[in-house]
Amino acid sequence: MATLGKTSKLQAVNQMLSFIGEAPVNSLEDAGGVGDVSLAERTLDEVTVEVLSQGWHFNTNYDVVHTPDSNKQIVLSDTVLRIDTKVGVYGNMDVSLRGNKLYNRADNSYEFDESEIKTTEVMSLPWEDLPEAARRYITLRSARLFQDRAVGAEDLREVGMREELSALATLREYDSEASDYSVFDGTLPLKTISDYRRTTAW
Repeated sequence: MATLGKTSKLQAVNQMLSFIGEAPVNSLEDAGGVGDVSLAERTLDEVTVEVLSQGWHFNTNYDVVHTPDSNKQIVLSDTVLRIDTKVGVYGNMDVSLRGNKLYNRADNSYEFDESEIKTTEVMSLPWEDLPEAARRYITLRSARLFQDRAVGAEDLREVGMREELSALATLREYDSEASDYSVFDGTLPLKTISDYRRTTAW
């Protein structure tokens, strides 16, 4: 008996095709860039970027160090979807991603005088690096959108929506468990508790 593994990109596309009653394919390379297979793959890629752009524990990097180049600019990889700096650490900055460069909205400039800057970055990842919970949600969301574009059947849309929402809940649960989020991660809860202890101490 074959061992079941994570959903491959080919399996995801074939699941999307089966959602509209199309036969599966043996290879994405044989699609020829046209037809339902090509539309399914493009939809899958589109939704993958959309979902990853939201920022999850598995595709967020913290304290990424950047050094400005000779023009005092910071050029970023095309895989960076969102970027920010920690509030309070860089009080003179309000950074954003413009093109593939870091932009400081505080002084309307691409130039940075700091020797290095640490950022938090949401990254695009290849399909093979995604956890199964993310693959499942992306596949089901893609299947629903693909069905809307290729067929537009209302009954299939409702079925797809229910499965999509269930997969989203699973993904959020997975991400929450993996990230070990705590109420104490924020500065406001810590300050509130600290103030409470001071005012109630004997």
